[in-house]
Amino acid sequence: MSMDVEVLIEAYTILKQYIPQKDRQEAADNLMSVVVDMLNDIELKEFSGADAALTRAYKEYAAEYERKPERIANKVYGGRMGNDTEGDGWKYHGRGLIQLTGRENYDNCGSGIGVDLLGNPDWLATPKYAALSAGWFWNKKGLNSLADAGDTETITKRINGGLIGLDDRKAKTAKALQVLG
Repeated sequence: MSMDVEVLIEAYTILKQYIPQKDRQEAADNLMSVVVDMLNDIELKEFSGADAALTRAYKEYAAEYERKPERIANKVYGGRMGNDTEGDGWKYHGRGLIQLTGRENYDNCGSGIGVDLLGNPDWLATPKYAALSAGWFWNKKGLNSLADAGDTETITKRINGGLIGLDDRKAKTAKALQVLG
């Protein structure tokens, strides 16, 4: 059996794009619970030797993160994006309309909009700073010309680093353009 639990943990970072801010804590709690339940449903007797040991190890690993969104964020974001201090992954997890993530982005954005986001990361969860941070990020990444050209793919790469959810994003963009005329 081959299963990459780290991929499941990474799923949280993908899913949060589609989960409203107010529901995100519950979703994070539930994600690792689902992983643990899924792994617990696996009958160890179906496996022997190394496969059984690997399955047991995955179960133990997932259980360490079950209902612990802070631990998940520190695992996923720790040691990158300027998150160099214990706990930075959670402290500087995605917030705001564009889900600004990482100590480095919080610092740069705070400087750009004239506030201390490193000392007040929760401000990005407020309407004012959620909007200001999205505008700052949009400008920093040069997205206006791409939006004018209809280049949803490059915009997606610059925001998310990949193309997960591209088809859905294209459909929503087309609907928005239709509504807005």
